[in-house]
Formats: sequence, structure tokens, C-alpha cells
Amino acid sequence: MTRPSIRLRSAAALSVIVTVIWLGTALVTARLLTSELNEVFDSALQETGQRILQLAVVDVLERDEEGITRHVMALDDHDEHFTYIVRDDRGRVLLTSHRADPELFPAFSETGFHQAEDLRFYHETAVRGTIALTIAEPLSHRREVAREMALSLALPLVGIIPLSILGIFYGLGYGLRPMGQLRNQLARRGVKDLSPLPTKGMANELRPIADTLNQLLARLETAFAAERSFAANAAHEFRTPLAGALAQVQRLRQTSTDPDSARRAADIEATLKRLTRLSERL
Repeated sequence: MTRPSIRLRSAAALSVIVTVIWLGTALVTARLLTSELNEVFDSALQETGQRILQLAVVDVLERDEEGITRHVMALDDHDEHFTYIVRDDRGRVLLTSHRADPELFPAFSETGFHQAEDLRFYHETAVRGTIALTIAEPLSHRREVAREMALSLALPLVGIIPLSILGIFYGLGYGLRPMGQLRNQLARRGVKDLSPLPTKGMANELRPIADTLNQLLARLETAFAAERSFAANAAHEFRTPLAGALAQVQRLRQTSTDPDSARRAADIEATLKRLTRLSERL
């Protein structure tokens, strides 16, 4: 079974790593921004509550009658992210925003931030605790802002991640190009070409491979040279005794009067001639 190329495996691994890093970074960034946004929202909720409380104190103290509930009317139709109510120390509702439902506002005993169901509250008192304001913000508003922020972070990744993967494939192809050049050099070599590979200008990672190949080629050249020398010497050593034996057999064949001996001499002569041709080939 053919395994994927180094380039493909490396590119796939790096693509997965880069994608995980991008997504992890976006997730961590979203969490950090959500935490910062919650602090900003809490600060805005507290500041708005304190400003409304100042106005509410003036309004309550200037009233001629106590315990009257007033509703602040909206100037126009809009989404109301903050709703509030103002109570006295007896729990009577003195002032409410135009969409505030007193049943959704618990009576808190401590000032500060509180949370119940889907609302974030800030409770503050004034005039020695006789006037208390509770302002609320829907958590759905914060979640909506967090979703929009996460979407704003995720949308660029839709384009960045594919571009990063393409860049990884191109970069690996460019980086592995010297390896392809080395492969082409070896492929273009002839069968008898055992000359060393040129290592000048070669990448540092490929130079040990080229040095090892050159050592192997040098050992092969030495082995082939030894074979050629042995074959040449053996052929030379065989040629002289074969020539002498062939001459003796030919003489024996010419001088023999026995037909059987002449026939055997002819067979020996043919065998010696085959050995002579073999030594010449060597």
C-alpha cells in the first residue's frame, strides 16, 4: 500500500495544528472579551443606576404626598435595555421606568450586584436607606452582544484558515524542492555513472544524505574495479595454459593413427576452444 508523501502528511498535520491554534485563540479571545464586556456592562449598569437614583431622590423629596407611584414615560419607542424601580424603606414603589414590572424586582437587603433568572441587578440606597433603587439589565442583551462578537471573530477565520492551509502546502512544496532536485539528479544518471554527487550549494539537511550516497558509490566503484581486475587477471592466466593445451591436443590429433583417439582429441579441442572464447570474453 502506497503511503502519503512527506509533503502531504506534513501539510495535513500542520493544517490541523494551525486550525486548532486559530480556533483555540478565537475561543480564548472570545472568553476574555466576554469577561471584559461583562465588566463594562456592570460599570454602565452601576453608573446609570447611581445617576437615576440622584434624580429619583430629588423627585421623591419634592413630592407633596408620600407613597405615590410614578411611571417615567418613554419619549419614543425603543429597546429598553435598563429597567428600574425606586422603593422607600417600607417597600412601596415610588418610581418605575415605563416597562418595569415590580414583580420581577426582588427586594434586596444589600447594595451591589445581584443576579436572578435572566436579569442582572444593581441595588443602591440613598437618604440613609429610606430610598432604594434597583436597576435591571436583561442577560439576553449581553448574550446577544457576545454572540455578535464571537461571530465577528469567527467570520475572518473562514477565510484565514483556508489561506493558511494553502500557504502551508505551498511553503512545504517550496521547502522540499531541493529534495526533488536530488531525486532528479539520481534519476538522470546512467547505469555506469558512479561519480560522486555534487554537494556545493546543497541544503544542510540533504548534505549528509548526499555524503552517504557518495560513500556508497565509492565503495561500489571499488568493488567493481576489483571485479574487473580479477576477471582480467583470470582471463590472462587462463589464456596461456589453454593455448598450450590446445596446441598439444591439435598435435596429438594430427599424429594419432587411432580413429578413436583422434575423435576424443577432437572433442577435447572443441572444449578447449570454448574455454578460450570464454577467457577472451572475460
